[in-house]
Amino acid sequence: MKSAVADGDSAAVLCVDDELSVLAGLSRQLRRRFSISIASSGTEALDILERADEPFAVIVSDMMMPGMNGAEFLRRSREISPESIRVLLTGHSHADLAAQAVNEGAISRYLTKPCSTDAMVEVLGECIDTYRRFAAERDVLEQTLLGAVNALAQVLAIAAPSVFARVGRVSRTVSRLVAELGVPDGWAVEVAVPLSQLGAVTLPEELLQRWVTGTKLTRNEAEIVARVPTTSLAIIEPIPRLEPVAAIIAGAAGLSGWGHTVHPGSRILRVALELDVLECGGLSQAAAVAALRRQASGEQFEALDVLADHRPARIEELPLGELRVGMTVASDLFSDGGLFLVGRGTPVTATLIARLGNFCTIGSITSNVWVQVEST
Repeated sequence: MKSAVADGDSAAVLCVDDELSVLAGLSRQLRRRFSISIASSGTEALDILERADEPFAVIVSDMMMPGMNGAEFLRRSREISPESIRVLLTGHSHADLAAQAVNEGAISRYLTKPCSTDAMVEVLGECIDTYRRFAAERDVLEQTLLGAVNALAQVLAIAAPSVFARVGRVSRTVSRLVAELGVPDGWAVEVAVPLSQLGAVTLPEELLQRWVTGTKLTRNEAEIVARVPTTSLAIIEPIPRLEPVAAIIAGAAGLSGWGHTVHPGSRILRVALELDVLECGGLSQAAAVAALRRQASGEQFEALDVLADHRPARIEELPLGELRVGMTVASDLFSDGGLFLVGRGTPVTATLIARLGNFCTIGSITSNVWVQVEST
């Protein structure tokens, strides 16, 4: 890959053309305004997109190239970098094909050749503005959804503490895997964790406790538990903009009808949930990872490698008054009268501190709390 990086915080643009002289000219003309990367074929450009650390704001491709024409390349690029704005360069004789590609959603704009530098700069500027506006809107949507789901999780942690203790444990595993593996739509994978467990609140309490503690279930009990993802999907289906989250949950559960391909986040969610079941059944994390590796498919090995390298957290015993937001409960907590209050793995939040403080005030809790402190 050849790259011409502009000064300052320039938007990244990928230019694709099989004529090296054209690429060299584009690089010279645009490098002062944009961060330019170039490729001489659709295949090379797809490889660049696959290996890029950050998405390109704009992808510009010539129409007539051997092997893979520009319209086909841009259609395929959408699968790798859906957020990028795509522009097709074409001659007058192929304007009808370019218009068809616009109608099919493969490209956002097309320019006819020859194209002046001023026209190219103007179009790229407009495309970058569009890219940044969409990115800002996505950030707002992601943060709004994450905040709403977090609020829901805190409320349901009180109503069904054992379920949402599992959510806390699985969420930490998923967050680590998303960060380490660079999963696209990482926010959707993290949102999928609590939403995937919503259906668990319909389980009878006795079965719920057996399930979350890793106790062996009867055949009938296992069939009931297997319906939890379907129930969760039914709950979230009416909510707008959660289609990618629903697809991740369905893929993790092996349900069909929610997408043509399995999202990488589905495999991560499945690994995290299965790991939690094994650990709740008494296995150490290392033993649980080894057990999963023996039955894993090829796509799951990378996630298991990350988990195998993770250093276990340090456990400390603290008085209730020393709990702080961001800690994690390391052991199930009961009131002095035997009431189950908080499950292992529950994140310590302001709401949880307030709730435990109320129990402490009326004398229902006199014991300390075991918490996890991540190793550094």
